[in-house]
Amino acid sequence: MPKRRRVDDGPAASEQPEGAPVSPLKRSEEVWFDDGNIVLQAGDKQFKVHRGVLAKHSPIFSDLFQIPHPPDEPTVDGCPIVELHDSPEDIEHVLKALYGLGDYLNSDLNLHISVVAAMIRLGRKYEIPHLSAESMRLLKREYPTTLEENDELDHHSYHNIRVTTPDRARGPSDADETEDETEDETDNFAVILGIVKLAHECHIQSILPALYLQLTRFPLEDILRPDTQLPLDVLRSCICGRDKLLNVWRDRTHAMGRSKKCFSKADCKMSIMSLLEDLKLPDADLASILQPWDTFAEVWDDSLQSLCEECTQEAKELHEKDREATWTSLPELFKLSSWDNLKNV
Repeated sequence: MPKRRRVDDGPAASEQPEGAPVSPLKRSEEVWFDDGNIVLQAGDKQFKVHRGVLAKHSPIFSDLFQIPHPPDEPTVDGCPIVELHDSPEDIEHVLKALYGLGDYLNSDLNLHISVVAAMIRLGRKYEIPHLSAESMRLLKREYPTTLEENDELDHHSYHNIRVTTPDRARGPSDADETEDETEDETDNFAVILGIVKLAHECHIQSILPALYLQLTRFPLEDILRPDTQLPLDVLRSCICGRDKLLNVWRDRTHAMGRSKKCFSKADCKMSIMSLLEDLKLPDADLASILQPWDTFAEVWDDSLQSLCEECTQEAKELHEKDREATWTSLPELFKLSSWDNLKNV
């Protein structure tokens, strides 16, 4: 008997191992249209949709639907079945976006990392550029290539692709609901790891410096855990970058508290020594070295509050000047290509 039409390529493609138990098929509760004329099957989940809608957005689907359906192939509700070797979760996200079922394409809302990944991965695979472009725009906004764009981000959060369930991520009231939520640090780390893996899988090079910078906000022992499954070259880049950032910060800190107009040398020296000691902590927020002075001073207030007014002013000027140079060299610190080269990838 002829096999059903399939779309086999893509990172999620996989064949069922011989002899493995077969999960019973289930229908999508949200993407099942009674007047649909084609059934997509991904894993153990089926979606009843319209050829015309998919063909309008995707030349891949358009070409696929031109293939005649053999009369002896199985059907669902009289509709032909097309097997897709993608995860059912990815397919459901993409179909909801195409049918306008939720605010998936509203970049003002916080999106779950699984949604962002699905839009980029399948937007490219099925040649639906507006899906991948919107998620790419979100990623590049959150992990920018310029210091000015980085300054506009909320530095009190690890990221703005929030740790929310996919259902909440597309709700219109998310902005209000998440204002007072305390994000779990384990989930923060998982999301950053997910974006790192997505960036390498989909060759999104321009976000890597800012993304690796966010990784430095976590203890080294977390980054080195075996279950992170980070490639060796990524681990090497992050560890080297972290070490170099720490050296840059130490050099800058040693240059602070030395104003010729200092009127409290003992207190200022103690303040600088305190900051140097804080940098030895495993959870020291190294990414704050690139934040504007006011944000930086807020993070390290306990150490800096004893600086006299003159030393504080000189420390601020040094910080602002040095962070621009540090941002320029950020790709080099992480053993990446130059900003100019990365921006084109």
